[in-house]
Amino acid sequence: MKNMPEICSVFLIFVLVGLGCSRFAIPRDVDLFEGDNAAKAIAKIKEKVGTDSIKVIEAEIHKNKITITIQDAGNSKNLDKYTFEKGAASGPEPVQAVSFGNLTMTADKYHLTDLSEINFAAIPDTVRKAIELSKLENAQVD
Repeated sequence: MKNMPEICSVFLIFVLVGLGCSRFAIPRDVDLFEGDNAAKAIAKIKEKVGTDSIKVIEAEIHKNKITITIQDAGNSKNLDKYTFEKGAASGPEPVQAVSFGNLTMTADKYHLTDLSEINFAAIPDTVRKAIELSKLENAQVD
């Protein structure tokens, strides 16, 4: 029992360190409409994909989330979805090809845009201009 104050002190230090570390480990929402956050998010997705040649089928950008559907680099018919949310990139998530009668819309049938051709750094300015042009009081972009 002589060591009880020392044991309690060490335990308290571990608890405080653990709480401090977990504070930084909790994913936070990132405002993708500010600064270069959207470009940084895309860089994390690009890192997750693992190749420089990324063919985009669709990109959907919200204030706190980007979802991008691409052609699978390993199989040109497959579609994969990647997401950036709460500070982290996730994916790939396979996307089911859409069928219209005898036509199946595999990735090779879509118009593809190289990721490098999309200026994600322009998003904050585009959002600002959209709000300005709307001329609506308290306008927001989702």
